[in-house]
Amino acid sequence: MLNYFRGRWPDDEVPAGEPLWSHYEVDPTRDVVLRSVEVFEDGHLERNSIELEARGGLPCVSIVHGPFMSVAAQAQLESIGAGDFENLWERGVDKPLA
Repeated sequence: MLNYFRGRWPDDEVPAGEPLWSHYEVDPTRDVVLRSVEVFEDGHLERNSIELEARGGLPCVSIVHGPFMSVAAQAQLESIGAGDFENLWERGVDKPLA
């Protein structure tokens, strides 16, 4: 079973180009992030996934480096429903290749 979380930028002022909110789809058995959606102050949504990261030809295990669940607890992320995440995912645009 997958888990879903969201977290707000930790400071009151969000730096230019950074997301106001980040949403994560997590496989807790492997402690990896499979997909994410970032919501920016101007309202646009950018999505990313293991598959999108692999477009560059390198394998990707998780779109967040290191173990996620311990970070989620420290960052005080809140749980959200799968439907909430899917709604954002459908409205988002793929993160451009870097």
